[in-house]
Amino acid sequence: MHPDLGGLYKTPVTYAYMCGTGLASAAGLFLERAHDLPLGDAPIVGLLASHACIVDLKMMSRHSQYWRLITCHLGFQNGMAVAFGIYLIFNCRVIERQFGSKKFGSFMFLVLVLSTLLQIVCLKAKVVPTIASGPYAVIGALMVVFFGTLSFSSHFTVASIGNVPKLQPALFSAMGLNFSEKSSTYFMMCLVCLRSVDAALPFSTGALVGLLYQSKRLPLARFRLPGVLSWVFELFHPIFDVVPSSVLAQQRQRQLQELQRRQGHAPAPHGQGFRDQLLPGMGGAMPMPVAAPPSDAAIEQLTALGFERDQAIAALRAADNNVEAAANRLLNGM
Repeated sequence: MHPDLGGLYKTPVTYAYMCGTGLASAAGLFLERAHDLPLGDAPIVGLLASHACIVDLKMMSRHSQYWRLITCHLGFQNGMAVAFGIYLIFNCRVIERQFGSKKFGSFMFLVLVLSTLLQIVCLKAKVVPTIASGPYAVIGALMVVFFGTLSFSSHFTVASIGNVPKLQPALFSAMGLNFSEKSSTYFMMCLVCLRSVDAALPFSTGALVGLLYQSKRLPLARFRLPGVLSWVFELFHPIFDVVPSSVLAQQRQRQLQELQRRQGHAPAPHGQGFRDQLLPGMGGAMPMPVAAPPSDAAIEQLTALGFERDQAIAALRAADNNVEAAANRLLNGM
């Protein structure tokens, strides 16, 4: 994997949400206040009552516990879910690079608001007595985008359109089935979000919002946060701005070149140094071997991400025809 894509470069919204989830989960678990995080419609009775007694919606409004509308999407109530859930969000950071932080932030806002309304409706309708707290709705929406959508053609056939395509469709095989690099993400999703009904319900509400967002008949994908809110969020951008060392090195090199140009000490073009000035033609660099042209299959894999063919070819040439590294460069905006 390209080193820039291995971290949280150009993903401030994902970084901030991961930090919020980790802090809320740690506070709830270590301070033994996990029962103050979720929404609920009835208290749990029995052996678990002392650890997971959840007030109903009327008690929430009566005691002004409106923070539950936020904490229900942040803090996990289970240690295993904290580790795997945060990793799932981290693994979907490529979606923010593909959307852009402004569009991705608006998408997250829609998911949180609409999924909360759906969960309240489920509680009022007594579909379930309680709903587990945690970013299950966000994970559900991200998984829809991570997998893609289903579209129906004029011949009533279903075609999958993947927002994050499979770069290695046959990473490994088992029992005659091929598994891609995305299979481990789906397995972890089932382990975290489908382990119980109270966790599967918020996951389902988020997945529903993700499907509605992907629908071309609804204007949800065109929604953007107001400029005032975006300006407020940008104030915190330096806190969640992660720049890898390779990008910092490139920035320093560009700054040094710009300084040398301004001072009139720019390096000679084409790598010509002092030796080439004395003996022309003797100071040039050794000719580099010409790389093979990118294959059509590799180009098609990158154009499936939504990039132009020329961009895909340029990225493949820069990455020595490595499809994964080329995709990382394109998603990083390099």
